[in-house]
Amino acid sequence: MKLLKMQSMISAKRHSLLLLSKNKYLAFIFLFVLVVNFFFFFTYPINVAAYDYPNYLAMMHDQVSNLVHASGYPAFFMVLLSIFDVPQGSTIYDIAWLNEIQRLQFLLHTGLLLCCLIICTNVFNQLSAIIMCLVWGLSTLFMAGVDSAAPEWLLGELMALSFLLSAQAFICKSNKKKIIGYAFSGVIFSYAYLVKYNALLVFPILALILIFDRKSVCWKFFVISMSIVSCLALILAFVEFFHYPTTKSKQLNYDHAWVLLNDLPSQYLSLPSEQLEINSLRWKALSSVVPVDYSTARAYCCIETGAPADVRDAYYIKYRQIMRLSKNELIVFLKSNPLPNGFITELSAIPLYWYIGFPEIDALGIATFKEALLSNPMIYINKIFTGIKSWSTYDKQMIMVPFYSNKLALIFGENINHKNGFIKIIPTVHVHNPPISQLYWNPQEVVWRPGILGFESFTSIIMPRWMELLIFVGAMLGVLFSTNASVRFLGFVLLCAIATFSAASYVLLGMRFKEYISIIPLVAIFYGVGLSASHNIFRDVFVLKIGRHPIK
Repeated sequence: MKLLKMQSMISAKRHSLLLLSKNKYLAFIFLFVLVVNFFFFFTYPINVAAYDYPNYLAMMHDQVSNLVHASGYPAFFMVLLSIFDVPQGSTIYDIAWLNEIQRLQFLLHTGLLLCCLIICTNVFNQLSAIIMCLVWGLSTLFMAGVDSAAPEWLLGELMALSFLLSAQAFICKSNKKKIIGYAFSGVIFSYAYLVKYNALLVFPILALILIFDRKSVCWKFFVISMSIVSCLALILAFVEFFHYPTTKSKQLNYDHAWVLLNDLPSQYLSLPSEQLEINSLRWKALSSVVPVDYSTARAYCCIETGAPADVRDAYYIKYRQIMRLSKNELIVFLKSNPLPNGFITELSAIPLYWYIGFPEIDALGIATFKEALLSNPMIYINKIFTGIKSWSTYDKQMIMVPFYSNKLALIFGENINHKNGFIKIIPTVHVHNPPISQLYWNPQEVVWRPGILGFESFTSIIMPRWMELLIFVGAMLGVLFSTNASVRFLGFVLLCAIATFSAASYVLLGMRFKEYISIIPLVAIFYGVGLSASHNIFRDVFVLKIGRHPIK
């Protein structure tokens, strides 16, 4: 049965491969990228230990949703594992189960990249698609993202597919195909939002494609309405049939306060009470009455999670009392109830969640952050400009797989198979078994040495920062001066989406490796569109001019 289902997936892609066969260069580039990706996954078993990776695996294994992490990624792979009859592992570190997840991620990544390659060729041209495929498919950072139990790679590929579908609808002449394209793009983007909520950052930008379509206002209203209905239907079905049964919450997540308070200016809550607004004072007052207990931090799976009911009831009474106080009364209250020793602003949402409740504290945390943002706007603006200076999707230090030059706190052990080149890798300190907070780890603890050497050399020579900046400028100039109005508009939309996502990330937690993985597919499309436009400009302005006036 499993074999038959795999064959059906392969046959479904046959039409796409036939389209590729018409262009041998495009087919060759795709197959080359596919082989490189295959060897990467052969070299490194799937990464299951870094940061939140065990939480996503636990959601997948236990078939539950979450109030901290978006659950679209584990839910999707739960369905895939069921379709392919993959036996559930005994634990989240079951090697056979993890190997199946790695294979499915590789197949899905291949399919999504192929779809985007074909659509990019149809919307723009062959050169744009080739550049996109090379930048996206040969990014070691992105390959490491696909080879991990994390959702960022899937978010990036779904956002790219959504953009390309909208772009295809934008240039299409057929009304029927336009409507289907925009509606399908909206559904894909809705699922990208369920995979990770920061997809919402680029939604207003991508929506410009439909807004600026040359159709009538009534036609646009109809398509927007239809897209909204289909998107809401998907999200509501997800909440009703998967999220709510395990979390007991109709709201998808309650981690806003945790994330936003982590980004407050370091001394903001230490300012004199007279300089703070009322919600910030409320946050300080609540933090002064609940225990300083940060050990309750976890990926909360149910809205009822927290202190025992009688304890929560007692603190909830204090919460109601504090929320009724005026600003002057809060200032007086804080003079006799200062923040306790050991208080950490970045973690202050954790005990409040535990002792008071998720909805109340999340709403108050959002209000507190808004006050901090309005009172200190230059701090956040400076974060954006400082971040731009170091912006790079090809930073070797962000890659979460071990190299000999950066072993990620791993010991490269002896050969276990001299003929094939496999070696042991062991964490330097085995405090936990399995180790937690290890940047790379898999229970096999085996990697392929020739692959490590090859990808380390490959990563060192590909796309140095100066070259990436040169390519970015070349792409931007190509979009700006293109003679094709659609290329100018769609390239501008891409640039705005990348800038919006990056700027918002810098304001919050920064552009970590997670955010770069998410944005690489859109960056790759932008490079493809822009550099292809630059090539056309160069050809038209210089080559053709020289052809008309040959040198004597």
